[in-house]
Amino acid sequence: MATSPAPPADLPVPAELAEACAHAILNSGIDLAVSYNMQVDHGFAQPLEFLLGGLDRVPVLPVFINGVAAPLPGFQRTRLLARRWPLSQYPQ
Repeated sequence: MATSPAPPADLPVPAELAEACAHAILNSGIDLAVSYNMQVDHGFAQPLEFLLGGLDRVPVLPVFINGVAAPLPGFQRTRLLARRWPLSQYPQ
């Protein structure tokens, strides 16, 4: 976790599910980037800590949508990503 007073921590990302979701989204025509070494900052980690009691309580699939630098994705693109998100195909 970057830019936080908390010590670095690993997120419990279910790798097989994350890869399957990424492939399904790519195959549906939406381009995206995948990282195996991304560090999340306090803006992502602190809500998990406060709401769930820690970063390691439940598996997470971090999805980052650019909100900082051009070109910024429009609402339709973000909505399309959500509609094509294949999580409903996988058991909880």
